[in-house]
Amino acid sequence: MQGAIIMFFSRWTLLQVILVVLLGILAFIAEQFNQAIAVPMTSSKIHSLGPTVLMILFLALTVGVFSLIIRLQLKKSPTIFTSHFWSSAPLTLALFLGASLLLFITGFMTDSFREVIQQHRLSLYLIFYYFLFLVYLLVLAIVQKVKGNTLSAEKKVGVSFFGTLAFLVLTIFMI
Repeated sequence: MQGAIIMFFSRWTLLQVILVVLLGILAFIAEQFNQAIAVPMTSSKIHSLGPTVLMILFLALTVGVFSLIIRLQLKKSPTIFTSHFWSSAPLTLALFLGASLLLFITGFMTDSFREVIQQHRLSLYLIFYYFLFLVYLLVLAIVQKVKGNTLSAEKKVGVSFFGTLAFLVLTIFMI
């Protein structure tokens, strides 16, 4: 019976599931240290250095897990970037990200949504992961569109990791 279950999933799928579980563990750890990770708005640069480094580490770990999940998907399906989806993906993902942000901001203005978030704080990490994954996919789609066949699929995933991380760090800490 166990052999049949293991044969149903490839080892790449199993590793992807383990990475998703690691995202859950990362959210739990981040919630335990949320005061240490939160960057204070009015503190001196010296006092905000530790939380800033922790926030960058959290973002790097999260985007790194997304990158590994896509890299493992490449192991299962090496032709993933040959799909016609990638030609329209930057625009589609940008519109989807914009609509998602609009829905999130609208939902956050309602009391019921804020109460659910306050009662179930880990759901906030799910929303955070959702937006980070959309941003990562958007950067990956842009890299795919710009670089086309000049980069290998693995290098596109790596460039997308560093591009997403740079974009997030610049965006979050410029706000």
